[in-house]
Amino acid sequence: MKVRSPPQRHKLYFGPVNATSLQILLLVSLLMGCKSATQTPSGEGQERAMAAVRTAVDLDPAVRETSGILLHGEDLWTHNDSGNEPYLYRLDPKSGALLGSVQLPFGNVDWEDLAMDSTHVFLADMGNNLGSRKDLVIYKLPISLLSDSLHLAAADIDRIEFHFPEQQHFPNSYNHNFDAEALITYGDHLLVFTKNWADKKSSVYQLPKAPGQYAAQKLFSLETGGLITAADCLRDKIYLLGYNYDGVNTPFVWMFEGYDALRENRGLRYDLHLNRQTEALALDVDGTIMISAEQAKSQAPSLFVIDL
Repeated sequence: MKVRSPPQRHKLYFGPVNATSLQILLLVSLLMGCKSATQTPSGEGQERAMAAVRTAVDLDPAVRETSGILLHGEDLWTHNDSGNEPYLYRLDPKSGALLGSVQLPFGNVDWEDLAMDSTHVFLADMGNNLGSRKDLVIYKLPISLLSDSLHLAAADIDRIEFHFPEQQHFPNSYNHNFDAEALITYGDHLLVFTKNWADKKSSVYQLPKAPGQYAAQKLFSLETGGLITAADCLRDKIYLLGYNYDGVNTPFVWMFEGYDALRENRGLRYDLHLNRQTEALALDVDGTIMISAEQAKSQAPSLFVIDL
């Protein structure tokens, strides 16, 4: 399948320059404003630009369906999604080589994302493509797992079970807005970003970090213009990863300058010329942005470093 080329720019010709022509030119310049050539409006308070892929490496085939990533020290951690073995995999982000793995004492219904604070790792088993699940859960793991590669017992793991109170129907089809693949830690709470198959938006829900059973609290919705598959935050900046599919996959990254910008739907969208199903995003402490894509027919699972 061919990736569509960006639209061509066309020059305008106004004929001989006279007083009327000058008035027209002045009017056109006022209407166009001062937008740069690489940014176009995508909604109130939102802009679009292009992002560049700086580097790309193939990942070990063990993570062919990489679905969540995080960076801890020099290591990249990831997992596969629905129906795969319940392992966290430790990789070298520079080479993609597999360095180790940790088996977890619970199944992988549909693991979708990883998030981390100073004491814990949160593993989101909340993938819900067909809208039929009633067993959504986020596992809370001690962060020492990433340093010591511990083999945890079930007693060492907390469960944050939740549901979306707005969901009244469980259709077993894609015609719904209650899939969820993106998770961040933000202060004392977790934020879940839905993957809305029906309206291509994303609703933001809040959960406590304490174990228990909860009705997730809906905060607001975002006009993301596509399917959100991952999230991360660094120094108050919040990033969302997603893609559209129209014959080819067209990934994008949203960047919001803090929680207020997120709540007010004021962000910058970066589109990527990359025909891959992008599933995971992680930020290094220096601001480096990494995204992973699962294995395709003729392509290995991959890790990309992107420049915004």
